[in-house]
Amino acid sequence: MAAYGTEVAVEGSNSVRSANTTVGDNGVMQLSSMFPDIPLYHIELIYKQNGRDIVSASDMLLNYDLIKDSLTTETEANMKWIEIKKPECVNPSKKKSKKKSGNEVDADVTYLVDFLQKQDMILELLALEESDADLVGFYVKKNGNQVLNAVLDILTNWNKEGGVENQGKDKIHTQLLPNMHSIGKSYADTLRDSLTMHVRKDKMTLINKNMPPDLWTELVGYIKEHRSLNLPSSFYLNAMVWFDYNIATVLYLASRLSLEFNYKANGATDVVLGDVISKFGESSVANECTDNLYIPGSKLSIAPSLASTSASTSASTSASTSASTASSLNNRARFYSSLASSEKNKLVKGYYASESAAASAAGRQILDCEQQRLMQRLQHMAISDSQVDLHSLSVKNAIELANSVLNEWWYDELKERQNNGVPGTKGSAVYLDPLIIITGKGTHSAGNIPKIKNGVKKLLNRGYWIYDEQSASFTVYGLRK
Repeated sequence: MAAYGTEVAVEGSNSVRSANTTVGDNGVMQLSSMFPDIPLYHIELIYKQNGRDIVSASDMLLNYDLIKDSLTTETEANMKWIEIKKPECVNPSKKKSKKKSGNEVDADVTYLVDFLQKQDMILELLALEESDADLVGFYVKKNGNQVLNAVLDILTNWNKEGGVENQGKDKIHTQLLPNMHSIGKSYADTLRDSLTMHVRKDKMTLINKNMPPDLWTELVGYIKEHRSLNLPSSFYLNAMVWFDYNIATVLYLASRLSLEFNYKANGATDVVLGDVISKFGESSVANECTDNLYIPGSKLSIAPSLASTSASTSASTSASTSASTASSLNNRARFYSSLASSEKNKLVKGYYASESAAASAAGRQILDCEQQRLMQRLQHMAISDSQVDLHSLSVKNAIELANSVLNEWWYDELKERQNNGVPGTKGSAVYLDPLIIITGKGTHSAGNIPKIKNGVKKLLNRGYWIYDEQSASFTVYGLRK
């Protein structure tokens, strides 16, 4: 959004940039990377107030929660004169959107994680590249996060070079293979008749021309033996074309997809997987089907087994995968953001921007949840160990945890004094060991500024704690009298 004045307010964001602060201002950019949760216009304001000195500005930003109200008032006063080029875009009477509740945010995060997992699963199963993720995401969303339908749609309509707006429009068919009670017809003939009804004629001609009859007979015979592979009739034809008639790859894909089509109760897919490897793959691979699976002739390299894959999906929010999931979400956000910046089609651009924003929000939410769990564990360990390590926390959470541990440590000291009839609430600890707060030197922080250490030091000074400072830690002895 353009403006006539020397400052620009960007609709829908917190960014207000002055004429004296350019995009390339390294000081502002450094501070922004150090304090990503603080609005950019407040960082710029504090940076100017401190004479463009990064160290002084960072010290002030550590106390942002205490000064943000006054900064907001000052910013609003400075913005009153701003003249917007298109005032008709702003609707003053429009009510602000209601802030989502915690449950709604959790539901959004769960949905997005589920979406990304299914997107990655399809990329893996169909041997697609990471650069195809946006198109796969389009198909997953189009089919309501249903993996089988999304795969059918991709096999039917995929156009790698065409972009979202140029994908095929053919209807997908989800009819299951027919029951084999037709009198006078073989299973293969019945399957072929069913395929002819539900698959494009050009693909039917292609498979009739290129697929050897004995391979077709072997395929349909195997499907007949394993009813868990009774997938929609259009799947097999399209999959055979997709994988250049590699029957092992097609049957493996079918066994994976059968999990998504309510065949979990049969418990047959693990057996099918082993059978596929032993029947169509190398014998040496069969012994590793629950470890690392590679199907000869395909681009797929898949681990672990079906059973463990199903289990890992249900436990996707476990702490062990939180960091990697958040990293994947952040990578996805950057990927979609880059696509949006170069896309000219408004509809597609909006889709990319929406995906980027959603992935970024989910990544932050997951990291925040993991930080809260980590803080609980560290606080539980701190009192028994008489030390707490703040290395893995954000600046805000590190200072919050340090304050909480200090208060709990001193509460236990006063409780021991009371139990032993010792008066006084100040001075050095009598019954507890000194508390060690490990902050790190900050050598890996942006600008080599020890943000956590500086923040903890300010906390100790404001609380009148007795302490010694080391290069990467503080030793706290008690409260000053």
